[in-house]
Amino acid sequence: TLLMLHLYSPEKIRMAERILKECSSRIYDLFGTRSAVVRVQGLECMNDDPGEVSVVYAQIAENETRNKIYTLWELLVCEFRAAGLLPPREERDLKLHATLFNSSWQGSD
Repeated sequence: TLLMLHLYSPEKIRMAERILKECSSRIYDLFGTRSAVVRVQGLECMNDDPGEVSVVYAQIAENETRNKIYTLWELLVCEFRAAGLLPPREERDLKLHATLFNSSWQGSD
């Protein structure tokens, strides 16, 4: 997940589509037609208290693809913020990772 957008109307959905289309050539310049291959490494928890962990994830190793993903994220943040489609509470640093376990939405059965 690069961004969390709140597109609650057809107009906002059309705006988001337009922004992505306008960004498509810059995205192509970043990735071309190649797949984005990353290497995962190590396990981390998304909570400082091991007794309260609900998410376990693998870190993404630093490489050229990871850097390109960060560049893509910066581009999208800038464009969606400028259009007023990125809510301030969703503006945070990108934590590039691969979620392995998430019990946040686990039922109470």
